[in-house]
Formats: sequence, structure tokens, C-alpha cells
Amino acid sequence: MQDQTLTFIPDMGYVVSDVLVDGRSIGAKASYTFEDVTKNQTLKAIFKASSNGHVNPQTGVAFDDVQENDWFVDAVYSGVNSVWFSGTSKTTFRPYGNTTRGMIATVLWRMEKEPTASVTSMFKDVERGAYYAEGVNWAQENEIVGGYGNSKFGPDDNITREQMASILYRYAQFKGYNVSKHSNLTEFTDTDIISEYAKSPMAWAVENDLISGKGNGILDPRGKATRGEVATILTRFVRMFSKN
Repeated sequence: MQDQTLTFIPDMGYVVSDVLVDGRSIGAKASYTFEDVTKNQTLKAIFKASSNGHVNPQTGVAFDDVQENDWFVDAVYSGVNSVWFSGTSKTTFRPYGNTTRGMIATVLWRMEKEPTASVTSMFKDVERGAYYAEGVNWAQENEIVGGYGNSKFGPDDNITREQMASILYRYAQFKGYNVSKHSNLTEFTDTDIISEYAKSPMAWAVENDLISGKGNGILDPRGKATRGEVATILTRFVRMFSKN
């Protein structure tokens, strides 16, 4: 017996209207968990077009700084609807703002339904009670995140694109997903600055269309990953690997 969680990610301009479990309505949900699965069960998500375009489910209105024609709009609202992350205020998301390492650990922890870690953090800069503490503890225990080698994790440091790829690569391994497909990255001119630990993860992320270049042959592995980029990467990840 094991639990099975399914997440529903609407396409751009759509929202979840209802979810049916074995034919019974449970209302509009971002995800549903079958507990201790022992028999065949059915799950049906019903979507409908959003009359006002995308909206923040917490407020019922759209973010002022996320426009319907932005390349990350679908991913931002998918992430918010899935409760992976929230806006920076009732009306803003800050899609071009940076994402911290602590937040990434927290998002993955939320995606796993906030499991309890059996260890406390070995990192001196992860304070008990911080919003990211449980997420970092869980991610550390499952070897999804690592520190800087000086007993520090840097939870408030802005995450780089190569760090994001590496953490997601280890998360995919934790989930048991196939991570064997890698790009040779020959289309990029700045691959020589990819850190050694991140070479395989970056090649994997590019091959699976999780991370793309910035034009003119630039991959920018050490550039900061913005909130819009992170939302897009995570949405692509879930959609690509949810059937594994």
C-alpha cells in the first residue's frame, strides 16, 4: 500500500472547476492524494475557461506585474494554484525578482506535501523556526540539497541557474525519474563556466527543455534564476515527469 498524489495544472487561461473522486465531487482542488491505494480508483479533473484570464486564487484578481502575454504567465499562476509559492503581496508576484535557496527547498517540500524530516539541519545558518527550516531539513535528509562545505547552506542567497538545475536533478533522482538523457550543450558558448558539480544536471535540464538559453549562444549557468524562471522550470518539470 502506498499514497499516490496527482496534481492538476491548467493550461493558460483555464482554472480547475471541479474534481471527481470515484465519481464524487470534492470541489476545485489543486491536487488530490489517494491514501493507502489498494484498489482501482478514478480521478477526474474538470477545467473551465477563466472569464477574467488568470487570477490569484487567494485574492480573486490578477497580479499587477504579470501580464497575460508574458512568457511565464501560465507557469506563475500554475505554481500559485498548486500552492508551491505565493505572491509577494496581494497584487504582486515579482516575476523578475530573484529566488532564494531556502525558497527552492521549501517549494519542493510543499510539492511533497510537507513531510516531516527525521533530522535537524546540520547547517549553522538554518535557524529553527525559519519558514524554510523544515523544507531544508527534509531536502538535506534526502540528499536533494547540499551546503557550501563550511556548514552553511545560504538559505537567503539568490539561487543560480546551475544550482537550480542541480537541485532539481537530485529531486528527480529522489522521485525515481529517468535522468539519463543529456544534451552535449554544443550550441552554447559559455559552458566552460559551468561548475563541475553542475555539468551533468545542466546537460540534463537543457535536454529535457527545463532550462533554455538566453539567446546568442548564452546559457548563463551562474546567472540568478528569477521567480518567473523558477515557476516555469517547475511547471515544465511536473508536466514532463508526472506520468513517470
